[in-house]
Amino acid sequence: MRILFVCTGNTCRSPMAEKLLRKMAMEQGVDIEVKSAGVFASPGSIASVNARGVLEGRGITEEHRSQPVSSTLMDWADLIITMTEAHKQSLFQEYPDCAEKVYTLKEYTDTSEGTTKRLEELDELYDRLEEKQEAFMRENREEIHQLEERYQELYSQLELVREQLDDWRERIMQATVVERNQISILEQQTPDYDISDPFGGTLETYESCAAEIESSLARLLELVKKS
Repeated sequence: MRILFVCTGNTCRSPMAEKLLRKMAMEQGVDIEVKSAGVFASPGSIASVNARGVLEGRGITEEHRSQPVSSTLMDWADLIITMTEAHKQSLFQEYPDCAEKVYTLKEYTDTSEGTTKRLEELDELYDRLEEKQEAFMRENREEIHQLEERYQELYSQLELVREQLDDWRERIMQATVVERNQISILEQQTPDYDISDPFGGTLETYESCAAEIESSLARLLELVKKS
């Protein structure tokens, strides 16, 4: 399996994840290839001082040079692991064809039944919400369109037309109130899958970040073994 780790500048989190997983895989005899990149990385930068300190403390002295995310790397990877939800969404927008293999590290390694069920239910609710909104607009498009035209033509009656349009918007909200409430509840219950950027922090901050990454990498490696 080929795994690509992605963070912002490819000098802190993703290189730590890359080199830690490579070491863990070698120790456990798991055959994988690992690379890392950054969504806003400049080519050729070395890892940050504290990232290197964390890795050296674990016996890893391998040199690192940053690289930006590219279509070549995205196509190369079987699995793309980001450090935050924002990184994941950025890749979704830039490389939509690769969306099915992009996850945050904590998301991919969280196999608890409750979380998986909530995420699946959340996806279903988003789909249902979109379907209801589209169906409502299709069913009432002509009348809404007429109201919008009248709004432009009869500017003097702006307040009356505005009230009618607001009524339609309110009816859309009422038609989807159940889904919106359920989405709000599930989003509050969904775990935070981001790994905070330690850039500019102390060695202790980097150690904490590395420990968080290592915890998820151990679960990731178990999933890789089963794949």
